[in-house]
Amino acid sequence: MNNIHPVCLMPKSPVTGDELAILVTRQGGFRLVSPEEDELGLVIVELGRASDNDFDLLRKLDADPRVTEIFVTARKKDPDLIIEAMRAGATEFMAQPLRPEDMSAALEGYLMRCRTREAHPVATSEEGGRIVHVVSAKGGVGGTTVAASLGVLAAQRGETVLMDMRLPQGDVPLFLDLAYTHTWASAMRDLARLDATFLRSLVERHSSGLHVLPSPDRQDGLETLSALGVKAMLGLMRATFPTTIVDGGPFSDELALASMQQAESILLVTELALPSLSGARRILDDIRQHAPQVEDRVRLVVNRLCSRSGVEAEEAEQLLERKVFCAIPDDYSNAVSAINQGVPLVTAHPRSAAARALQQLGERTFPQEGADARPGGLFARLLRRGEAGQASVPQTPLLHGSRG
Repeated sequence: MNNIHPVCLMPKSPVTGDELAILVTRQGGFRLVSPEEDELGLVIVELGRASDNDFDLLRKLDADPRVTEIFVTARKKDPDLIIEAMRAGATEFMAQPLRPEDMSAALEGYLMRCRTREAHPVATSEEGGRIVHVVSAKGGVGGTTVAASLGVLAAQRGETVLMDMRLPQGDVPLFLDLAYTHTWASAMRDLARLDATFLRSLVERHSSGLHVLPSPDRQDGLETLSALGVKAMLGLMRATFPTTIVDGGPFSDELALASMQQAESILLVTELALPSLSGARRILDDIRQHAPQVEDRVRLVVNRLCSRSGVEAEEAEQLLERKVFCAIPDDYSNAVSAINQGVPLVTAHPRSAAARALQQLGERTFPQEGADARPGGLFARLLRRGEAGQASVPQTPLLHGSRG
């Protein structure tokens, strides 16, 4: 273990550079490196007035494997500037003039996170589990129904955790009739303690076998939530569970973007209605601007498809610049019935056309060789029921390939 951590300074002015160098080296345990070295570690960037170029730099640094974390500093403490910097990958903001106590606290926090990463290394996507982020075009389009159903279906194949990221106090426990004691805010407050044992102590187990990590409420201290914390927690979830599903709600803020960056698949749930499509377009534009590397992972899921919507699927595909990955037929009465029972739609009404579409979405989202041949499990039972009832249940439309 190397106790001397590299720090790369990227100031706008020599004065700021000299001040940063003094504060960093005074701390002890750090060494200054140039941008050309093989390991950059902590990078401290001074933001200038032409901030767009600075945000492009932050995004490049965030994707650079030589970089561990990014701090930013600026003369103006603008909340919009801070949020934009965090979205671009920064983990700390320090206002100027720089205060030694602020720098010392920030560097101590960085050292603590480094020790946590070394003690509990996170699995990569190649060696760990799979993460799927469900994002709704707007509230009420059925994103939580999709997330909860996928969670129950995936739990039939192996350990699965459903993380509720709708803030404050999402509806996943309501949809599953699940009482809970903890939320994932507990992990955010004590990242140094975060390990698999601590994580498992926070989740609640549903009767289906699905693990649920409820979202914080206003009493949980929402100000403690950070993109860095979400990234660390999802990394541990990947290493602990074969499948993680995030119900991200209709958000593209820094927490949601941190989750999307960790996910292999992003399911964008929308209806064929102008408010929903407008929301979907906004989310895609935010992703393109703030996290362009994940744009190709977005899959379009059309919910409540009906012939009377007035908008054709082809029009939605043109507007959103991607093909429909899966379409779920309109089944409002069964969906509301399932919510009122606190039972996932695929369990409450497994014979319905919507449940069959969700089952197909599950199989496409979580492909597994030979899964449909297993004698037991909800996937297989749903498939057999669908085949037996083909004469009375309409076929699910618009199941295109996953282009775009």
